[in-house]
Amino acid sequence: MLSNLVNMVCDLDILALAEGVETEGESQACIDLGFQLGQGYFYGRPSPA
Repeated sequence: MLSNLVNMVCDLDILALAEGVETEGESQACIDLGFQLGQGYFYGRPSPA
Protein backbone atom coordinates (compact mmCIF):
# COMPACT_ATOMS: atom_id res chain seq x y z
CA MET A 1 0.00 0.00 0.00
CA LEU A 2 2.82 2.41 0.85
CA SER A 3 4.54 1.71 -2.46
CA ASN A 4 1.32 2.57 -4.29
CA LEU A 5 1.03 5.83 -2.37
CA VAL A 6 4.62 6.81 -3.21
CA ASN A 7 3.96 6.00 -6.87
CA MET A 8 0.80 8.14 -6.88
CA VAL A 9 2.69 11.08 -5.36
CA CYS A 10 5.48 10.73 -7.93
CA ASP A 11 2.93 10.60 -10.75
CA LEU A 12 1.79 14.05 -9.57
CA ASP A 13 5.39 15.35 -9.83
CA ILE A 14 5.68 15.66 -6.05
CA LEU A 15 8.83 14.56 -4.24
CA ALA A 16 8.10 11.86 -1.68
CA LEU A 17 9.75 12.47 1.72
CA ALA A 18 10.31 9.68 4.26
CA GLU A 19 10.43 11.08 7.80
CA GLY A 20 11.84 9.49 10.92
CA VAL A 21 14.51 7.36 9.21
CA GLU A 22 16.74 6.04 12.01
CA THR A 23 18.68 3.07 10.59
CA GLU A 24 20.45 2.04 7.40
CA GLY A 25 17.84 -0.67 6.91
CA GLU A 26 15.00 1.83 7.12
CA SER A 27 16.83 4.09 4.67
CA GLN A 28 17.25 1.24 2.18
CA ALA A 29 13.61 0.22 2.56
CA CYS A 30 12.53 3.79 1.79
CA ILE A 31 14.77 3.88 -1.28
CA ASP A 32 13.34 0.53 -2.41
CA LEU A 33 9.81 1.94 -2.00
CA GLY A 34 10.65 4.89 -4.23
CA PHE A 35 11.11 7.77 -1.78
CA GLN A 36 13.32 10.51 -3.26
CA LEU A 37 13.98 12.33 0.03
CA GLY A 38 14.50 11.28 3.63
CA GLN A 39 15.10 12.84 7.00
CA GLY A 40 15.84 11.48 10.43
CA TYR A 41 18.60 10.59 12.87
CA PHE A 42 20.21 8.25 10.33
CA TYR A 43 21.12 11.23 8.15
CA GLY A 44 22.01 13.63 10.96
CA ARG A 45 21.04 14.65 14.45
CA PRO A 46 19.59 18.10 15.15
CA SER A 47 22.15 20.73 16.13
CA PRO A 48 21.69 23.68 18.48
CA ALA A 49 20.65 26.97 16.88
